[in-house]
Formats: sequence, C-alpha cells, structure tokens
Amino acid sequence: MRVREVVEDYCAEKHRAGVWTAKTEHEHQAVFALFIQIVGDTPVDSISFATARNYKTILQDLPPNLNKDPLYRGKSIDQVRAMNHQQTMAINTINKNLTRISALFAWAKKHGYVGENYFDKLAIKAKKRAHEERAPFTHDDLARLFGTAQYHQHKFLHSHYYWLPLLGLYTGARLGELCQLHLDDIREEDGIPIFDINESGDKKLKTSSSQRLVPIHPKLIAFGLLAYVDRLRDKGETRLFPKRVLPAAVRGMNLRTSYDAW
Repeated sequence: MRVREVVEDYCAEKHRAGVWTAKTEHEHQAVFALFIQIVGDTPVDSISFATARNYKTILQDLPPNLNKDPLYRGKSIDQVRAMNHQQTMAINTINKNLTRISALFAWAKKHGYVGENYFDKLAIKAKKRAHEERAPFTHDDLARLFGTAQYHQHKFLHSHYYWLPLLGLYTGARLGELCQLHLDDIREEDGIPIFDINESGDKKLKTSSSQRLVPIHPKLIAFGLLAYVDRLRDKGETRLFPKRVLPAAVRGMNLRTSYDAW
C-alpha cells in the first residue's frame, strides 16, 4: 500500500469511531497532506529512518502558515525551502506534525502495514515548556485591560466582549468551552453555583476528559453573572451568548493566569 492509502484507512477509522472533531480531522489531513508532499506517495513499507530524519529536517526549513500564505501557493517543497524566510515553523508546530505522523505509523505498524515506526520519539526538545511560551498576562496587563472605561461603564457592543475575558480569567477554561455554554450548563451543585462543561447537544470539547464542573468564582457573581443569566432566561434564551460566538472571533483572550489580585 502507498502512504495515501494508509492515511485514508487511518482517517476513515477515526471518523467511524467519532473520536475526532471536524477541526481535529481537518488539522490531521493538513499534516498528512504536507507529509505526502515532502516524502511522496511512496509505498509505505519503503519508509525508513532516513525518510523520517529527512522529513524532520525539511519541517525545520519551512515557513509558518505554509498553506495559508499565497506567496507559497503552487510551489514545490524544494522551491519553498529555497526562498529567504524571515521565520520558520515554531518548535511546537514541528512537534505537532511529528507527533501526528508518529501516531499514523504506530497505527500502521499495529495493522501490519509497516514493520517499524521510525517517527517515534523524534520530537524536538523545546527550550521552554508550552505554558511558559504563552506569556501569561501579568497583573499590570490585567489592570490595563480591566481598568478601561469600557469595563467600568459596561460600554460593549456585545455581551461576550464583556464577559469572555472575565470568564477566561476566573475559570481558566478554553475559549471554545466558554463560547458554547448553554444556560442549562449554569446551575447549582450541592448549593454551589457551577459551570457544567460538557459535550451534550452540539457542543464539542478538545478531549472527552475535558468534561468537568467548574465552581463559579464569587467575583463573577459579584460582577452580575448570575443576574445576567436570569435576564437571559426571562427572555427565553438558551445560550449564555445568544448571538453565536466563534472562538476565532475572540482569539487572543486567553487569560489563564493568577487572579489573586482580582
């Protein structure tokens, strides 16, 4: 079998099992397409450690946003590598590609398509841990954000402009988890107000283990969150943010940091 056929079988199994969201499947398909572009649609049993080593080397030469930047459209990998790039792929992105290809070949080995997974443990050791690279907000950053006139006067075009940064700050939840909350997900459990982060209905989580109950911080209650929820219920709404909010529209609001001073 050739690489493309193994990829198709692997993706078909994941699709049937329902373990990938649409976004996850799209991300994997992009990784596999780039892999085939680099190594070719070769017989899968011809893949060797030299192939894996070369793939890793080429990834480190490629620019970020390879599939999105029109500058690279229609160009071969060799042509792209020959261009003068100011930046190359981030280590985390390279490792994500290596990890997903390793998972593909681990599956291929398990199903008898290959005798060895040459991509296992090829990830590059990052200088910093992932959470350190994200540069969490400092207390001065938070003071500048939440000390604005808009926050003091509640002058926001949409409710999520006001609430999402606060919810991010006081829950540590992902934007996608917060954007898709329903009013039924906000209730009391043993007398404690909680957010029920779950996958019921049309909601999706990054992993099934992400389902959890998160106590609502007293500061959010003091800011009027539960009163806001009651007003929405009185209007017959079902979502915390009635206007459909997509995480991409509020990207950059990751406020997972210490809120002791808040």
